Amino acid sequence: MVSSVSLRSLGKIKYTPVKVDGNDVKMFSKIPLKNDKIDDLFMYMEHEGDEHFNIFVSSDTLGQLGRDQIAIAPPYDLTMEAFIEVLDKFRSSKNPGGITKGAHIGEAMRLGSIIASIENGMKAIDLYSMPQAIFFHRKYGFEPKIGTVYKKVMDALTHMASDNHPKLKVCSKKSKAVIEKMKTQRAKKNVSQKISRETDKIITEYLDTIVKEDLPVKEHNFSIDIPMRLYVDEIKNRKEVFNSLFQKHGIDYVV
Repeated sequence: MVSSVSLRSLGKIKYTPVKVDGNDVKMFSKIPLKNDKIDDLFMYMEHEGDEHFNIFVSSDTLGQLGRDQIAIAPPYDLTMEAFIEVLDKFRSSKNPGGITKGAHIGEAMRLGSIIASIENGMKAIDLYSMPQAIFFHRKYGFEPKIGTVYKKVMDALTHMASDNHPKLKVCSKKSKAVIEKMKTQRAKKNVSQKISRETDKIITEYLDTIVKEDLPVKEHNFSIDIPMRLYVDEIKNRKEVFNSLFQKHGIDYVV
């Protein structure tokens, strides 16, 4: 299985093969991280069983700081992310003056999942983003994939349609138009793929406008989980961004 993206991993990252459904999955060993806040920070990957893996960011002095739980399923060309979390006592939002403020632990784990995905020939990373993490994931190129469940689509559109901020007027208008189309449907269980794709585009525009116009996220964020996907091809298209992030964290990996 070969990814459509060519990546070059430098010599310092070592991998251990693990069998998953008869396929070799490459698991990276301990990677030291460059960090201005924590001197002895490092990241590593562990096999939990079957297709399930954990990516940990830890410190010899502070212990485990965060975990990214993923499933790498070679037959489906996808990495499925169950959750990514920084432990509460290390979250900058919980400890605004703490040592880990600005340590970007979540970002390091995101880079770890990208390395694991690409080294194993995955084409994309899929996840269900909690409301408070939607903008975090969008920052790294994840796109909404709302799906076809009627209620999920309607909830997302209703949220955007009811947002009266002048800068989001276009998104509100587009959302109302799609809602009107949905009202003509007899079935209330699933929407068409066309409506799903339209909704994805509006959500993307909505999120990007909020960021571009520097609007307060808390006032406009969704109250529902949003399925999202990062394509490996998108990583290639934005390789300068990702290479600078690898360099920032002292990870010897180049797209």
